[in-house]
Amino acid sequence: MFAILKSQLSPSKQASQISHVIKKDDAQSLSQQLTSGNNHLSKQEARAYLNYIKTEDDFNNVGDKVEQSTKDVKDNHYRNLSVDANGNNILNISKDGKKYLFFDDYHFNVPQHSITLLPSNGGKITYEFNGDKRTISVEENKEKDLGTFSVGNFNLKATKEMDGKKFKGALIIDMSNEDSTVYESFKQKRFNVYVDGGYMLDNVKIYANGKEIGDESSSETYGPYDPDEEVVVHAEGSYEGHTLDTDKYTYKEPEKTDDCKWGFSFTDKNGNLAGSYTAYTDDGYVTEYDENGDEVGSGY
Repeated sequence: MFAILKSQLSPSKQASQISHVIKKDDAQSLSQQLTSGNNHLSKQEARAYLNYIKTEDDFNNVGDKVEQSTKDVKDNHYRNLSVDANGNNILNISKDGKKYLFFDDYHFNVPQHSITLLPSNGGKITYEFNGDKRTISVEENKEKDLGTFSVGNFNLKATKEMDGKKFKGALIIDMSNEDSTVYESFKQKRFNVYVDGGYMLDNVKIYANGKEIGDESSSETYGPYDPDEEVVVHAEGSYEGHTLDTDKYTYKEPEKTDDCKWGFSFTDKNGNLAGSYTAYTDDGYVTEYDENGDEVGSGY
């Protein structure tokens, strides 16, 4: 019985099990093997951990490192060693006392990092983490502490309330970057307006769905609007005491094309194509087309 327990509780056995589930990309089993702080990883944390390893390194390579580092701790009587993925510490292996009086107690602990969000707009964000909903209020371009998270790349389901509207999306925590970036990813559309020939008019105002949203001199980006919301835009200005208005354009949700670009178009008041744009997903390079599909401009 003693020999069986010694085999089952040996650090090499633990390391082998951890290595196996990492190589199998098995988040459920991994959550039972690793801790972070004083608790076992949740399944969500284990999935984020494996996502991080997949981005930064290789499952087989990291699994082998876990076994080798554990062996080094045991054979060389080290108190602890760390395992890295692409040079970044992802696991601390330490020997801490005895288990059941006779067996060395090894801990396999995932480091934690403080995560801060820099929101692009103010509002109220509700996100889900480990089965709980958390709500925070944020201000535009003002950092907001989200707390500590175990190493991993997380995609946290979220909603954001802005200007009386609610937008669905996610908070994306990417620890692959040095500063552990948090991205807001909410489904919405925004747009800029240029009034062709607006310089000939006085007091030009921009309207969306009949509501004034700005003037011709503004370089403001308008929004957010729900992706499914129809947004009809036009401008009004005065000329020699008369009020003139432009055609009305309907902005549509951008669509991803087969060649890795985002594209969107807008129509006139009769529903006919009035123009379109494409933007490369990699560098944001934008190309503008007229109603006939001919290129009329491009740039960043």
